[in-house]
Amino acid sequence: MTPNKEFEYTKLKLGKYGMPTWDGLIGVTIELALTQKEWKSKELQVVVSDYLNLPDRLRNLKSEKYPDDSVIEGRVSWALSDSAIAGLFIRPKRGIYQVTELGKQLFNQYGYQLDAKIIHSQPNYQAHLKEMKKT
Repeated sequence: MTPNKEFEYTKLKLGKYGMPTWDGLIGVTIELALTQKEWKSKELQVVVSDYLNLPDRLRNLKSEKYPDDSVIEGRVSWALSDSAIAGLFIRPKRGIYQVTELGKQLFNQYGYQLDAKIIHSQPNYQAHLKEMKKT
């Protein structure tokens, strides 16, 4: 998928550096993931990052802690991970993601407004938190 020259990343929830936050990327990630049955994690990270049409200074920004890692691709990775915990994606194999019916439903309901508050309120995510407290 090629970047949409019309896409305005600035309409997403922004954080440090004026970069979309991980949860601001959930809607875009689901929208693009729906364009094919399944995705390799890294491929989807790149597709979402490119689609945003970020200025070069943001697209090429590297993590301070991990200088080989792209900040925006890392944020897409977080969006995928938390969304999967909440049940918006399944992982049929390691590193492979598919959007679930719940993911489609929540995207249709909230679009780009789908955020951490919404996914963290999902029963699967709540069950995950309870399980984590046991350990």
